[in-house]
Amino acid sequence: MSACMILDAARLYNLEKLTEVCLMFMDRNADDVLLHDTFDTLSKESLEEVLRRDCFFAPEVQIFSSIFGGERGRIDVSIAQHPGRVSRRAAGWRCNLL
Repeated sequence: MSACMILDAARLYNLEKLTEVCLMFMDRNADDVLLHDTFDTLSKESLEEVLRRDCFFAPEVQIFSSIFGGERGRIDVSIAQHPGRVSRRAAGWRCNLL
């Protein structure tokens, strides 16, 4: 079982300590977590919580690719064009591309 699956289950059953342990594990292993097959199965709420944390360290390009590059049809992606940049939103996460 992976940290992503355990995180979703812990959040579902309001197991705060297990949720925190999963988040800390994911923080320390961000590169591997992003590449794991189960990252695509994270609930929207869990994904938002993982990305909201200041200690989930991975290259922004890798995070972006893991979210938008896979089969994540459940994420609503809206693209708004502004002069000189494109802004994307998904799961409460914003990335400005110049």
